[in-house]
Amino acid sequence: MHRAATHGIMPMQMSYSGYNFDVISGALALPVAWAASRSRQGRVYAWIWNLAGLVLLANIVVIAVISMPSIAAFGPENLNTWVADPPYIWLPGVLVPCALLGHLLVFRALRRRTP
Repeated sequence: MHRAATHGIMPMQMSYSGYNFDVISGALALPVAWAASRSRQGRVYAWIWNLAGLVLLANIVVIAVISMPSIAAFGPENLNTWVADPPYIWLPGVLVPCALLGHLLVFRALRRRTP
């Protein structure tokens, strides 16, 4: 996505050079899983990581919505219209709902009493 922003395909506010920091949750997934499996507070780490990931996902969804032409919060030169074209349609149509489902499934697993 960063490359798409630098090539002018996607508005910059939707990359990590702008306001999209959900790459942090992906980058921290393995280190948090490793730490959680070796610590007594493992479930706490997983809760914090998953909550932070959900907040970061919500952040980029809000940025994407307010970047649409009907709102254009970042100006007419930074419109979110690129997701209507293939192959980018997969982002809002499949990948974002899958990310949300993943976070919800992690919350569901963490609610169980047994580890």
